[in-house]
Amino acid sequence: MRTTLTLITLGLSLTLGACEYYDCGPGCDNDCDPWEDDCDDHGWDDDPWDDNDDDDPEADADTDVDADTDTDTPDDPPAADITFELTPSEAEQGDVFIGSLSMGGEDAPGYDAISEVTFYGDVEVLAADVRSYEVLVSMAVATDAEGTVDLLVELEDGSAIWADAVLTIYPDGSGHEADGAGEPDPCE
Repeated sequence: MRTTLTLITLGLSLTLGACEYYDCGPGCDNDCDPWEDDCDDHGWDDDPWDDNDDDDPEADADTDVDADTDTDTPDDPPAADITFELTPSEAEQGDVFIGSLSMGGEDAPGYDAISEVTFYGDVEVLAADVRSYEVLVSMAVATDAEGTVDLLVELEDGSAIWADAVLTIYPDGSGHEADGAGEPDPCE
């Protein structure tokens, strides 16, 4: 019986000692709960790389991780060298045209790797046909469209490529028709 009482007393004194150690200070309402987040200073060392219990940066200098080294996340792979160009790259409000989407760059896969082409802007894709050397896209530009149109190309392997401003939309009658009507005839 005496041994049990001693262990209970020892456990009680360890618990009370822990409450004193984790006391958050004046104004803190969780004196015995170190896991509550409403106090800033819990009285323990938060730095997993700090072997010292003091707050002296000079004493911890040899145990700190280099600021330029990130051990939690791997480096991002370099961006693939793949570009897309839509011809024509200009259209007017209300234009309906057939465009040719070509791909270039050192890392460009074959056209057969393209699973989906999505344009983001004031255009409607009427039809798309992937060929061995291009993607033909029938498009209609909204009558109130303005600005640029971006492109998202999804590949069979699940990756995707974003291209900014593949098409610029101008006001109707500005001489930027998609069919080239505003351009001079090279045969004349």
